[in-house]
Amino acid sequence: GEIELVSDKSEYQGDYAGVDMAVDSNDNIHVAWEGFNPDYQYNLFYRKKSSGSWEAIQTVNDYALTGTECYSLSIAVDLNDNPLIAWEGYNYDSDLTEINYSAKVSGSWQTTNLVEANNVVQPSITLDRKDGIIYIIYQDREAGELRLVKNDGSWGAPQTLYVFSDHISYGNYGTSALWAKYPNNTNIP
Repeated sequence: GEIELVSDKSEYQGDYAGVDMAVDSNDNIHVAWEGFNPDYQYNLFYRKKSSGSWEAIQTVNDYALTGTECYSLSIAVDLNDNPLIAWEGYNYDSDLTEINYSAKVSGSWQTTNLVEANNVVQPSITLDRKDGIIYIIYQDREAGELRLVKNDGSWGAPQTLYVFSDHISYGNYGTSALWAKYPNNTNIP
């Protein structure tokens, strides 16, 4: 295979950090990443490759407009091949971290703040390919818990999946979600 350039540092100053990708049912590639804007705050960017060509880079979250920087992210595609992004933000006005959900709806990005608290981090998004339920898991390091929020028509309240026995056990580990038809575990909310 080939190595392809998705974004060039000359387009946006500074370094890039977290990156994730998803492939839709038409083999289109969806890429999301966090990168510095010209003022050295982390914005959230997205780009799609379809029919062999990369589309223009889109800004999903612009710190200058929202006051929230993007720190870690996860991308999936819905049943209609629309990109869905879960991302951790830091809001300088509230001095809290956030778990946010951004979706491209009718050609524009819409963001929903799902959780705002001290030290909520490392979101991961997945989708039930059968019925379209969206799942986001994340770490609440203040509470020492792994939590889940899901959307089966609307966003529900966070649910605790796991309580860490000590706060050191999760360290700087990431969180990863994967939907699979088998095995059928009835213990998952």
